[in-house]
Amino acid sequence: MSFIRTNEVKTYYEMTGDGPPLIFIHGLANCTEAWEPQVKAFSKKFTVITYDLRGHGKTKGHGDKYTINTFVKDLRELIMGLRIRNPRICGLSLGGMIAQKYASKYKVHSLILSDTFRTGKLTVLLHYLPSELAENITQKLPKRLFTEFGIMIMATTKKEIRTSLEKWFKKITEVELKKSLLAAYNFDKVDLSKINVPTLILVGEKENPIVKVGSKKIHNGIRGSRRVVINDAIHLSNLENSEQFNWILNLFLTENP
Repeated sequence: MSFIRTNEVKTYYEMTGDGPPLIFIHGLANCTEAWEPQVKAFSKKFTVITYDLRGHGKTKGHGDKYTINTFVKDLRELIMGLRIRNPRICGLSLGGMIAQKYASKYKVHSLILSDTFRTGKLTVLLHYLPSELAENITQKLPKRLFTEFGIMIMATTKKEIRTSLEKWFKKITEVELKKSLLAAYNFDKVDLSKINVPTLILVGEKENPIVKVGSKKIHNGIRGSRRVVINDAIHLSNLENSEQFNWILNLFLTENP
């Protein structure tokens, strides 16, 4: 197992293959395992880097509160620590929020945003509540409710994916789940005009309408971006239809060497 110091935490990461760097950032309550189909497919041409966000998987948490900037700083330290230059970055859901923010601040080769959000206020049922009230409510609710709600949002008819989701949700502590959820809820809109690299936006065909609308807004905000709908997929399109996801991603990466 490989770990690297990123700010206050020891971040677990995996590097597979050889070639240009391609970083995958998982979603809330997921971990590096969520990118297994992509690691197998793209490590033949790229150095694929996956890592566990702080508080997820094998990476322990630290601090009383997280923001998207907290995760962006961790990603920056990971990239600098591994001496990665000009990476291709792919983020899903919470990972897509992190990827948007990172690409608006730092140099990247290209960007892939999958099933992610334009603003965090719509990521949970607590629509438009003041941050203080949302935090108060979140702290009082048990992890079980967030787990059930999360799996419901990412619902899939594929038994193996549901089993993996349940396993990943069990790994994250209640404290870390809530800190990460509130970081997502408080996610502010990124100035998309600052993203001037080839960008691919992916969204599941059966995704929540709020996410679909958000993906269109991201597409409209990033000049020259491409938006593609992944058939027969909800929120975890990279797992639910990994064949199409990988085909589209490979085409994008080939067109933008």
